[in-house]
Amino acid sequence: MALAFILIVALVVAFFSMKRTVMRESTDPRFQPLGVSEIEAGLGRLESDALPMVSLEPAEEPPVERQSRLGGPIWAPDTKTSWPEDDLGRPLLHIAQLNFAEFDPPDGFPRTGLLQIFVRQDGHGLPITYDTTADETGDGQNPLVTRWYERPEGGVTLPVPDHLAEMTQGMLASAQARTEGVALRAIRQTLPANPFAWPYMDEVYLNLTRRRPANDMAAQLQNGLKAHFDTILNAYGGHWIGGYPSFSREDLRRKRRGLRGLDRVLLHVGFDKHVCIGDAGAMNILISRHDLKQRRFDRAYCLSEA
Repeated sequence: MALAFILIVALVVAFFSMKRTVMRESTDPRFQPLGVSEIEAGLGRLESDALPMVSLEPAEEPPVERQSRLGGPIWAPDTKTSWPEDDLGRPLLHIAQLNFAEFDPPDGFPRTGLLQIFVRQDGHGLPITYDTTADETGDGQNPLVTRWYERPEGGVTLPVPDHLAEMTQGMLASAQARTEGVALRAIRQTLPANPFAWPYMDEVYLNLTRRRPANDMAAQLQNGLKAHFDTILNAYGGHWIGGYPSFSREDLRRKRRGLRGLDRVLLHVGFDKHVCIGDAGAMNILISRHDLKQRRFDRAYCLSEA
């Protein structure tokens, strides 16, 4: 009798559990057939949310003085200014020097001024990565250090410390990036939102690619989505300011609520022959719209992935 009672209870529980699942799937949009109009609406959202950006293409010639660059030496206002170091006395890794007077930057970005971006490195030339074990508030070690010069004039050039110049296995992959720096050419453009970044990853990409198409036309459109999304992202280039971030694995803002206020890309660094984090990693220097307006670059945050 006891065994029969247990079996009956188990069957009842299973029945109602299945019923709840069926009811949830019947009302949850994620389980509904995907129509053509929804696909068109998702793609239209990416277009309507387009943001201006400045793609930064490496130039062959080395940079001079206050010119924008990846890696290399830095400009300093006087001889009293030294290369920044961490608490252990190790020189920080110079990622980029951005002279905004050379660009046609998006709204909210400086029209002039010089920003230098450094990160704490692990002793081998690789950036200390964001602490992904931090809780959802986003608390974690920020490896970023910035220097902002509103009116850079005169000054001197500080050479790269020998210790950094000799790090052949670090983020700065080429000898030019480690010693001379790589000059940057700016190209202004406006591109659709990145479908792989938060919140579009969930609301557009996954929503449109994981659902069952309602008909043959929807299936045909769905089959072409991945190539279309890749085309959008490839147009961003390798390095840029403005626009949307891009991650090699996952946008950490999806799970870290405390990072969601970082809605502007101060700098994205991808990979090429001069710069590489691991195999094909990415670095995003993000900042909130408010802090960008106030030029509080010390509140920017570095998210890097190998």
